[in-house]
Amino acid sequence: MCNCKNVELGSFDKQIEIYHQALGRKIWVDTCIAEEVIELLSNGVKTTGSCCGHNKTIPSIVVAPESIPLMEAM
Repeated sequence: MCNCKNVELGSFDKQIEIYHQALGRKIWVDTCIAEEVIELLSNGVKTTGSCCGHNKTIPSIVVAPESIPLMEAM
């Protein structure tokens, strides 16, 4: 799990801004899963959302349908 403390689900606290090349714009990502999201993006996997879970639920990174085969191959 992440190291979030007192961060509610749906909150944008503890995030960093990264550039999402497939979208052509910056996005905000929870700091504790940013490395994984950046790795996916750098390998051409298009993500559509993510959440570390804030120690309250399972972390997730949502992958665009067209990128699922690429992600699974990784």
